[in-house]
Amino acid sequence: PQRYLHPVCPNSPDGRQYIIAIFSDLAANYDLDYLQWCTIPFDQGGPDKGGCFCDSCIKAAQAENFDLAKARAVLLKDPKAQPEADRWQKFRCKSLARFYGNIAAAVHRIKPKIDLRFNLYFRNETAWGVDLKLIRPHLNSLRVMEYTEQRGDPAAMPQKRQWLTHVRETIGPDFPLLSAIAVRPRATPELIRQGVQIAVECGVAGITLGHYDGAEFPMLRAIRDGLADAKVPVPPPRT
Repeated sequence: PQRYLHPVCPNSPDGRQYIIAIFSDLAANYDLDYLQWCTIPFDQGGPDKGGCFCDSCIKAAQAENFDLAKARAVLLKDPKAQPEADRWQKFRCKSLARFYGNIAAAVHRIKPKIDLRFNLYFRNETAWGVDLKLIRPHLNSLRVMEYTEQRGDPAAMPQKRQWLTHVRETIGPDFPLLSAIAVRPRATPELIRQGVQIAVECGVAGITLGHYDGAEFPMLRAIRDGLADAKVPVPPPRT
Protein backbone atom coordinates (compact mmCIF):
# COMPACT_ATOMS: atom_id res chain seq x y z
CA PRO A 1 0.00 0.00 0.00
CA GLN A 2 1.07 3.58 -0.59
CA ARG A 3 2.58 5.28 2.44
CA TYR A 4 2.46 8.96 3.23
CA LEU A 5 5.72 8.91 5.13
CA HIS A 6 9.18 8.55 3.60
CA PRO A 7 11.68 8.58 6.47
CA VAL A 8 15.26 9.78 6.08
CA CYS A 9 17.75 7.52 7.84
CA PRO A 10 19.43 9.52 10.66
CA ASN A 11 22.53 7.36 10.45
CA SER A 12 23.03 7.74 6.70
CA PRO A 13 25.85 10.21 5.91
CA ASP A 14 24.10 11.22 2.68
CA GLY A 15 20.71 11.62 4.35
CA ARG A 16 22.21 13.61 7.21
CA GLN A 17 24.12 15.87 4.85
CA TYR A 18 20.98 16.49 2.78
CA ILE A 19 18.83 17.49 5.75
CA ILE A 20 21.54 19.65 7.31
CA ALA A 21 21.99 21.43 3.98
CA ILE A 22 18.29 22.32 3.89
CA PHE A 23 18.31 23.67 7.44
CA SER A 24 21.56 25.55 6.86
CA ASP A 25 20.22 27.20 3.73
CA LEU A 26 17.12 28.38 5.59
CA ALA A 27 19.18 29.78 8.46
CA ALA A 28 21.73 31.49 6.24
CA ASN A 29 19.63 32.94 3.45
CA TYR A 30 16.28 33.83 4.97
CA ASP A 31 15.39 36.23 7.74
CA LEU A 32 13.78 33.66 10.01
CA ASP A 33 13.22 33.79 13.77
CA TYR A 34 12.60 30.07 14.09
CA LEU A 35 12.70 26.81 12.19
CA GLN A 36 9.92 24.35 12.95
CA TRP A 37 9.96 20.81 11.65
CA CYS A 38 8.51 17.37 12.25
CA THR A 39 11.09 15.23 10.46
CA ILE A 40 10.70 11.65 11.64
CA PRO A 41 13.42 9.35 10.36
CA PHE A 42 11.69 6.30 11.81
CA ASP A 43 8.11 5.27 11.09
CA GLN A 44 5.79 4.07 13.83
CA GLY A 45 5.68 0.37 14.61
CA GLY A 46 7.84 -2.66 15.21
CA PRO A 47 10.93 -3.91 13.37
CA ASP A 48 8.88 -4.99 10.36
CA LYS A 49 7.90 -1.39 9.47
CA GLY A 50 9.10 1.05 12.11
CA GLY A 51 12.83 0.89 11.80
CA CYS A 52 15.76 1.20 9.47
CA PHE A 53 18.29 -1.59 9.09
CA CYS A 54 20.50 -0.20 6.35
CA ASP A 55 24.27 -0.55 6.33
CA SER A 56 24.63 2.84 8.02
CA CYS A 57 22.35 1.82 10.89
CA ILE A 58 24.14 -1.51 11.31
CA LYS A 59 27.49 0.31 11.42
CA ALA A 60 26.20 2.86 13.95
CA ALA A 61 24.82 0.06 16.11
CA GLN A 62 28.14 -1.78 16.00
CA ALA A 63 29.81 1.32 17.41
CA GLU A 64 27.51 0.87 20.42
CA ASN A 65 28.24 -2.86 20.66
CA PHE A 66 24.75 -3.66 19.44
CA ASP A 67 24.16 -6.32 16.78
CA LEU A 68 21.23 -4.72 14.97
CA ALA A 69 20.89 -7.42 12.31
CA LYS A 70 20.74 -10.16 14.91
CA ALA A 71 18.23 -8.21 17.02
CA ARG A 72 16.00 -7.68 13.98
CA ALA A 73 15.87 -11.41 13.29
CA VAL A 74 14.75 -12.01 16.86
CA LEU A 75 12.20 -9.17 16.90
CA LEU A 76 10.59 -10.24 13.63
CA LYS A 77 9.62 -13.45 15.40
CA ASP A 78 8.69 -11.80 18.67
CA PRO A 79 8.46 -7.95 18.69
CA LYS A 80 8.50 -7.92 22.50
CA ALA A 81 11.52 -10.17 22.98
CA GLN A 82 13.95 -8.96 25.63
CA PRO A 83 16.55 -7.60 25.80
CA GLU A 84 16.42 -7.03 22.04
CA ALA A 85 13.25 -4.87 22.08
CA ASP A 86 14.57 -2.52 24.74
CA ARG A 87 18.00 -2.24 23.16
CA TRP A 88 16.53 -1.63 19.70
CA GLN A 89 14.28 1.13 21.02
CA LYS A 90 17.17 2.83 22.80
CA PHE A 91 19.24 2.67 19.62
CA ARG A 92 16.48 4.38 17.64
CA CYS A 93 16.11 7.13 20.24
CA LYS A 94 19.86 7.75 20.43
CA SER A 95 20.13 7.82 16.64
CA LEU A 96 17.40 10.44 16.38
CA ALA A 97 18.83 12.58 19.20
CA ARG A 98 22.26 12.47 17.58
CA PHE A 99 20.69 13.46 14.25
CA TYR A 100 18.91 16.45 15.76
CA GLY A 101 22.12 17.39 17.55
CA ASN A 102 23.90 17.53 14.18
CA ILE A 103 21.17 19.80 12.83
CA ALA A 104 21.28 22.10 15.85
CA ALA A 105 25.06 22.44 15.74
CA ALA A 106 25.06 23.33 12.05
CA VAL A 107 22.22 25.84 12.25
CA HIS A 108 23.42 27.59 15.39
CA ARG A 109 26.87 28.05 13.90
CA ILE A 110 25.17 30.11 11.21
CA LYS A 111 22.59 31.88 13.34
CA PRO A 112 23.16 31.34 17.08
CA LYS A 113 19.88 32.89 18.24
CA ILE A 114 17.51 31.12 15.85
CA ASP A 115 14.82 29.06 17.56
CA LEU A 116 14.88 25.38 16.59
CA ARG A 117 11.38 24.07 17.27
CA PHE A 118 10.24 20.48 16.99
CA ASN A 119 6.60 19.90 16.08
CA LEU A 120 5.40 16.89 18.09
CA TYR A 121 2.45 15.54 16.13
CA PHE A 122 2.07 12.08 17.66
CA ARG A 123 1.07 11.08 21.16
CA ASN A 124 3.09 7.91 21.69
CA GLU A 125 6.48 9.37 20.88
CA THR A 126 8.54 6.33 21.90
CA ALA A 127 6.80 4.25 19.23
CA TRP A 128 8.39 6.60 16.69
CA GLY A 129 11.85 6.43 18.20
CA VAL A 130 11.58 9.77 19.98
CA ASP A 131 12.83 10.31 23.52
CA LEU A 132 11.87 13.85 24.50
CA LYS A 133 14.51 14.04 27.21
CA LEU A 134 17.22 13.06 24.75
CA ILE A 135 16.25 15.54 22.07
CA ARG A 136 15.52 18.42 24.45
CA PRO A 137 19.17 19.64 24.62
CA HIS A 138 19.13 20.11 20.84
CA LEU A 139 15.90 22.14 20.73
CA ASN A 140 14.99 25.67 21.69
CA SER A 141 11.26 24.99 21.91
CA LEU A 142 8.69 22.28 21.38
CA ARG A 143 5.22 22.54 19.84
CA VAL A 144 2.52 20.00 20.66
CA MET A 145 0.27 19.63 17.62
CA GLU A 146 -2.90 19.00 19.61
CA TYR A 147 -6.06 19.67 17.59
CA THR A 148 -8.83 18.16 19.72
CA GLU A 149 -10.99 21.27 19.26
CA GLN A 150 -11.55 20.43 15.61
CA ARG A 151 -13.44 17.27 16.58
CA GLY A 152 -16.27 19.40 17.87
CA ASP A 153 -16.73 17.07 20.86
CA PRO A 154 -16.57 18.57 24.38
CA ALA A 155 -16.09 15.08 25.85
CA ALA A 156 -12.80 14.73 24.00
CA MET A 157 -11.17 17.83 25.50
CA PRO A 158 -9.54 16.03 28.48
CA GLN A 159 -7.24 14.41 25.92
CA LYS A 160 -5.64 17.79 25.36
CA ARG A 161 -4.86 18.21 29.04
CA GLN A 162 -3.47 14.67 29.28
CA TRP A 163 -1.08 15.11 26.37
CA LEU A 164 0.15 18.57 27.37
CA THR A 165 0.59 17.42 30.96
CA HIS A 166 2.62 14.41 29.82
CA VAL A 167 4.93 16.53 27.67
CA ARG A 168 5.37 19.23 30.32
CA GLU A 169 6.24 16.65 32.98
CA THR A 170 8.68 14.95 30.61
CA ILE A 171 10.64 17.99 29.42
CA GLY A 172 10.51 19.90 32.69
CA PRO A 173 8.85 23.11 33.90
CA ASP A 174 11.19 25.63 32.29
CA PHE A 175 11.51 24.42 28.71
CA PRO A 176 9.57 26.57 26.18
CA LEU A 177 6.46 24.55 25.32
CA LEU A 178 3.84 25.73 22.84
CA SER A 179 0.37 24.37 22.32
CA ALA A 180 -1.56 24.28 19.09
CA ILE A 181 -5.21 25.29 19.07
CA ALA A 182 -7.41 24.11 16.21
CA VAL A 183 -9.49 26.83 14.61
CA ARG A 184 -10.93 24.72 11.82
CA PRO A 185 -14.66 24.95 11.02
CA ARG A 186 -15.72 21.94 13.12
CA ALA A 187 -14.37 23.62 16.24
CA THR A 188 -16.57 25.99 18.20
CA PRO A 189 -15.69 29.21 20.02
CA GLU A 190 -16.55 27.47 23.30
CA LEU A 191 -14.14 24.61 22.65
CA ILE A 192 -11.43 26.99 21.51
CA ARG A 193 -11.73 29.04 24.70
CA GLN A 194 -11.58 25.82 26.70
CA GLY A 195 -8.52 24.66 24.75
CA VAL A 196 -6.73 27.92 25.49
CA GLN A 197 -7.58 27.60 29.18
CA ILE A 198 -6.23 24.05 29.30
CA ALA A 199 -3.02 25.06 27.55
CA VAL A 200 -2.41 27.95 29.95
CA GLU A 201 -3.09 25.75 32.96
CA CYS A 202 -0.56 23.23 31.62
CA GLY A 203 2.12 25.89 31.64
CA VAL A 204 2.69 26.56 27.96
CA ALA A 205 4.83 29.47 26.85
CA GLY A 206 2.72 30.27 23.82
CA ILE A 207 -0.35 29.48 21.73
CA THR A 208 -0.16 28.63 18.03
CA LEU A 209 -3.09 28.43 15.66
CA GLY A 210 -3.59 25.33 13.56
CA HIS A 211 -4.95 25.82 10.02
CA TYR A 212 -6.09 29.38 10.54
CA ASP A 213 -6.55 29.73 6.79
CA GLY A 214 -9.95 28.07 7.16
CA ALA A 215 -10.99 29.87 10.33
CA GLU A 216 -13.97 32.15 10.60
CA PHE A 217 -13.65 35.32 12.62
CA PRO A 218 -15.60 33.96 15.64
CA MET A 219 -12.97 31.21 15.94
CA LEU A 220 -10.12 33.70 15.86
CA ARG A 221 -11.83 35.99 18.38
CA ALA A 222 -12.26 32.98 20.65
CA ILE A 223 -8.46 32.73 20.95
CA ARG A 224 -8.30 36.29 22.25
CA ASP A 225 -11.26 35.71 24.55
CA GLY A 226 -9.76 32.49 25.87
CA LEU A 227 -6.50 34.23 26.72
CA ALA A 228 -8.43 36.99 28.46
CA ASP A 229 -10.43 34.39 30.44
CA ALA A 230 -7.13 32.80 31.49
CA LYS A 231 -5.87 36.19 32.69
CA VAL A 232 -3.21 36.37 29.96
CA PRO A 233 -2.67 40.00 28.85
CA VAL A 234 -3.84 40.58 25.29
CA PRO A 235 -3.86 43.78 23.26
CA PRO A 236 -7.26 45.41 22.74
CA PRO A 237 -9.07 44.60 19.51
CA ARG A 238 -8.53 46.95 16.62
CA THR A 239 -11.37 49.25 15.77
